[in-house]
Amino acid sequence: MKRFLLLAIAVSFVFTGLQAQVFTGTAKKENVVFADRQAIMQYNKGIEYYGLKNYDSALVAFTKALEYDPAYYNALYNRAVIYYETAQYAKSLRDLELMKGSRSDSKVFNLMGKNQEALKQSSKALISFRAATELAPETAVNYYHIGAIYLLQSKFQDAIDYFSTAIEKDASAALFFNDRGIAYRESGDIQKALQDFEKATTLNSNLDYAFNNLGDIRMKQGQFKEAETEFTAALKINPDNYIAFNNRGLARLKLGETDYAYQDFLKAHELKPEFFEALNNMGYVLYLNQEYQDALKFFTDLIKSHPNIGMYYFNRAIVKEMMRDEVGACDDWSQALELGVKEAAEYLENCK
Repeated sequence: MKRFLLLAIAVSFVFTGLQAQVFTGTAKKENVVFADRQAIMQYNKGIEYYGLKNYDSALVAFTKALEYDPAYYNALYNRAVIYYETAQYAKSLRDLELMKGSRSDSKVFNLMGKNQEALKQSSKALISFRAATELAPETAVNYYHIGAIYLLQSKFQDAIDYFSTAIEKDASAALFFNDRGIAYRESGDIQKALQDFEKATTLNSNLDYAFNNLGDIRMKQGQFKEAETEFTAALKINPDNYIAFNNRGLARLKLGETDYAYQDFLKAHELKPEFFEALNNMGYVLYLNQEYQDALKFFTDLIKSHPNIGMYYFNRAIVKEMMRDEVGACDDWSQALELGVKEAAEYLENCK
């Protein structure tokens, strides 16, 4: 039987900004005399609205406070925080740029970096986070952000170095260990990745993505039952983690539990219909069960949705060959090769 191509396990990456804390300027009302009384009243209203998560009203209040006192530092910063939390990144940066010359404050540069990350301005974000580390060298999260940018850029050793610095300054943050584990895994150091993912799950037993990543390592080590257990732990924490369903299905395939695997792939697809990797794996289960007609339909549907994914043509070719459609199989292998699936060349040698 020819070798079927499965999609690689998709793992949960948690990058900068998704779980990191947002540092607000102050959550306390003010009654000091240095600013205009009306500015203080509006600022305090903004604090109340912010506490109620009424961000629109908070923005209005902070803006009015700034109309009365344009140099009101906390009002300007808190407005920038709300802009960031409501994904108005350019507006947040505009406010933060106004603050850079008034005080040297690490949290201003930290928030600038997070806005720049959100806007895919990684070079500018690195400058901002480095400025934050210079102003607050003991604040771990700024080093973490730099490491996360390097991780996204596939500069794994740089990422490891900065994550390690963050961990030296704060060894209680599970996120730091999880993301360093990703960097270790991507650089090929599976044992250190395992240790970091285990540490992350120990520090925070509610991180579903850390358990998912730990399951990925178990899969790489051939410990399929243990991997199934880790993926199940991730799903107990977050039943909507479609990646963990897909990955548990792959572990169950290795254990010969094809029916359970199919249900996991189906659930992954139901949770995220555009996650076509799950459909690919469902087609593989149908192939294993010799349900070739259904498998053919699955891969044909995938190709209609994603006509430029060579793996789908490759897998459909195998199904067609099992159905004695050698011409159709050769056509699909040819298309797969054109789309970059090098394995198809071997099979095309037998095509007339």
